[in-house]
Amino acid sequence: MSYLLGGILIATAATLGGAAGFATSLVSAPFLLLLGFPLPFVVTLNLSMNMLTRVATMVKLRRFITRRSSWLIVGSIPGLVLGVLVVTSVSSHAIKFGTGVVVLLLTVILARTISSAPPKPLKGGPAVAGFAGGFLGATTSLNGMPAVLLLARDKVAPASFLADLAFYFVVSNAIALGILWLSNTLNTRALFPALLLWLPGSLIGNQIGIALGTRLPERIFRWFIIVVAFVAGVMTLVTA
Repeated sequence: MSYLLGGILIATAATLGGAAGFATSLVSAPFLLLLGFPLPFVVTLNLSMNMLTRVATMVKLRRFITRRSSWLIVGSIPGLVLGVLVVTSVSSHAIKFGTGVVVLLLTVILARTISSAPPKPLKGGPAVAGFAGGFLGATTSLNGMPAVLLLARDKVAPASFLADLAFYFVVSNAIALGILWLSNTLNTRALFPALLLWLPGSLIGNQIGIALGTRLPERIFRWFIIVVAFVAGVMTLVTA
């Protein structure tokens, strides 16, 4: 029953993630934990699932990929290494609680500035966001949150938003899984049978989400991002 409910959850999360470009892990992680799956399982599954489902998005929107995504990837590598070191010595509840609080605070700030003109780009912002994302990816699988908040702040157009995140997820998640494997923290049960059973529904949901997300007006798209991020922050606090 847990695997059946998990499959439905993953397909739904993938649809939302396809539309928003990032929300798959934010939606699936809290509910998978509530279903009784351990945190290492959730981290391995979400990193793998996001990597595989974002390949199609990356290919479809490849002409919209910018140099920003490369800096996100480069910055994520030291964050991933630090995250693996921390997750073995710090309580997962403490990590998740802190993550939820930070997400809520940042989304409230973004919501207050969403109607204003785009601010000046932060110098080194993509690398810093990548580092934070790498750390959160290794500890909670929520590696998209810092990048999402940066792109939302800069009011990036929806197509580039989705394309940069897809490229970042594919490459950074592959690196993350390699680091988890080298550190013996990769959960093989998440790869088989869970990933094998849930991947088809996730791929279909992701394609439906992409079709919806690329048709949303920019203002609605930005508010959609803020709402999803805020709900995810609340859910992270609840499961912590």
